[in-house]
Amino acid sequence: MIDPVVAEHFKEMFSGPERNRNLGKISDPDAMADAEGCRGGRDHLFVHLDIHDSRIVDIRFECATCDPAMLVTASILCDLARGRELRDALMLSQADFFEVLGTKSEDIAEHSIPALDVLRRAIDDYHKGQGTALDGEYSRTGQDA
Repeated sequence: MIDPVVAEHFKEMFSGPERNRNLGKISDPDAMADAEGCRGGRDHLFVHLDIHDSRIVDIRFECATCDPAMLVTASILCDLARGRELRDALMLSQADFFEVLGTKSEDIAEHSIPALDVLRRAIDDYHKGQGTALDGEYSRTGQDA
């Protein structure tokens, strides 16, 4: 059974003026990554980044066979990361997701760690493409809630 708060966010994702604002590809992204979105491998999350001057100016996601909680988590990830400097985006954690929701949802807890991992992989992809390296001090797990 899906958490009621997550269910409400899911409904909002597909209704209203900003529906699906984070869903889809970025044409010619500066970075991208993908990973299994939760235990058991039933979700597969893809993240695309548009980066200018070390800032995420756009971020979109695609999800293969994702449940509603993964879709909500991925959308929150986009909202949290968009507009941030890469260094700041690497510091995002589970607590940031819970703050957006206003509750500590088990559904989001399960999905936020792989979502944060995909974001970090995409940022690493960007740095590799630029011939730069990530600072070791920013290799956090995102599990601080």
